[in-house]
Amino acid sequence: MAGPRQVEDGDSLRSFFYDSPFAMYVYDRQTRRFLEANPAALAHFGHKREAFLQAGLDTIRPKSELDKLNKKLAKVYDLGAGPDQGIWLHQAADGVAFYDRIYVIPFPSYGPNAMLAMAIDVDKQVRQEQQTAERARKADARRAYLESLLENQTGVLSARINTEGLLTYINPNLAQRAGLLPADMVGKPVRSFLDPHNRAPFDNVFAQCLAEPGRQIPIRLAKAPQAGQRLLAEYTAVALQEPDGSVDEIQITGLDITAKVVMIEKLNAYKARLVAILEAIPDNIYALDNNLRLVYANSPAAQILGHTVESLLGADMVAVLTPIASAELLERTRRAVQEKIPLEETFYMPNPGIWLAIRVFPYPEGAVVYTRDISTRKDYESKLQAQNDLLQEIAWLQSHKVRAPLASILGLMKIFNRQEPSDPYNLRLMDMLQACCVQLDQVVHEIVGKTYVGDATGDDLRAAARKHLTED
Repeated sequence: MAGPRQVEDGDSLRSFFYDSPFAMYVYDRQTRRFLEANPAALAHFGHKREAFLQAGLDTIRPKSELDKLNKKLAKVYDLGAGPDQGIWLHQAADGVAFYDRIYVIPFPSYGPNAMLAMAIDVDKQVRQEQQTAERARKADARRAYLESLLENQTGVLSARINTEGLLTYINPNLAQRAGLLPADMVGKPVRSFLDPHNRAPFDNVFAQCLAEPGRQIPIRLAKAPQAGQRLLAEYTAVALQEPDGSVDEIQITGLDITAKVVMIEKLNAYKARLVAILEAIPDNIYALDNNLRLVYANSPAAQILGHTVESLLGADMVAVLTPIASAELLERTRRAVQEKIPLEETFYMPNPGIWLAIRVFPYPEGAVVYTRDISTRKDYESKLQAQNDLLQEIAWLQSHKVRAPLASILGLMKIFNRQEPSDPYNLRLMDMLQACCVQLDQVVHEIVGKTYVGDATGDDLRAAARKHLTED
């Protein structure tokens, strides 16, 4: 079989063929064999000349393209269709696939079925177009999915605005808020649907979105009251960037917060009432979080702790109480707060010299601490204790010191001679009775002297007893 021949010197295509920077080759339509190839084609497909000329069109195409190639070659070449054969996927010797745009013309100098082909590398362009198309497809699918979610999700308010301020999309929830249908609003300026007092805030957010694409910017819009009820909505606006960095639209998504705001206002009103109640209580009340930081203190608590209410908020409990409380009490309070163990304790404050009762009531986020000045109660308890000690001493005097002279008197009376009063022995008994009576009188005076403690009276002690029984 005759070997491949080169384009002859006199051929006008020689210089164009061999010196062209584009891959060019000659092939036979029937045999599919390569008849000639220029250096650019050999480099493009990664083959040596001898091996390339022994191969055919199937060699430079992946298997996925062979069916397309067979159909193309089965048709009669149409001169009227022009040389452009479109974009084909080729394959180099190392298996790497790439895209070429193929131009083909008949080349009869190599035979009746010979064709001259030129392959121009368009791989980068095609793949960029594919990526762009794929991104667009995904973006369209994502947009359709999000629009479907936004249209079917209860309460979500959503719209898109182009850079000219025209609505390109609005979901039914937001359109209904304006009293219109989405079709009546799309394509029109969004400002025309805003209440006058909302236009300036919207313009500001619109400008920020265009200046900072990708940044989420919040905005709250209040619609004019309808039927006596105001409408509030909180939105987030963000400029959507295209792959090339340009901004095409601004996405706005929000929720109606009317009920939320009304509830917050009611809670704030309840909070104010609760604070007023706590401020009216003369006892000391403060609250701690789980990190032992003060989150609330009423005025009496701030006063006894030597701080202002404002300076106490956020302060550390240990730092505040260390000057006035023992380390043991601070540790027990810490355990009560962090381990959720209720605590009831009393402690003495040397300055200003008062007794306080402390109760710690834990809750999940911390604890409420209640303290009360019990100095008066402590005074009465002290007096009651002194009276109790005195009564015990009186009881002892009665059972011991009174009984001795009284027993002596009773004994002497038994041996007194009543039959003979002038009995000389009776005189001795009378002297002894006198001595016993004097001794008894001394004991009685001692007991009477112990029935008073300081300035406390019986009424004082009875009142102290009642207070002690009812105070807690």
